[in-house]
Amino acid sequence: MVSAGAIVGVPVWAGGAIATTLDGLAPGYALRGVSTPTVSRVDLFEDHEVVVTSIPIGVPTLTSMTSTDMKPQIAGFRRRLPG
Repeated sequence: MVSAGAIVGVPVWAGGAIATTLDGLAPGYALRGVSTPTVSRVDLFEDHEVVVTSIPIGVPTLTSMTSTDMKPQIAGFRRRLPG
């Protein structure tokens, strides 16, 4: 997963080569962290438009917990929620 934003009006970009994310499609309540290596393509146009595209080059798993291990963790988080 990449992130983009601006600091004092200056565009900043964190490409996937240095970013990690959680796999939203892990089965059940399992937790799976993945590295998101990508190549960034930056297109600059004459009208000052900028388009940045993240092109994935592979998604190796960094960490993994089964749904059996995650369910107690999730229950603990729920108990701490207000209301």
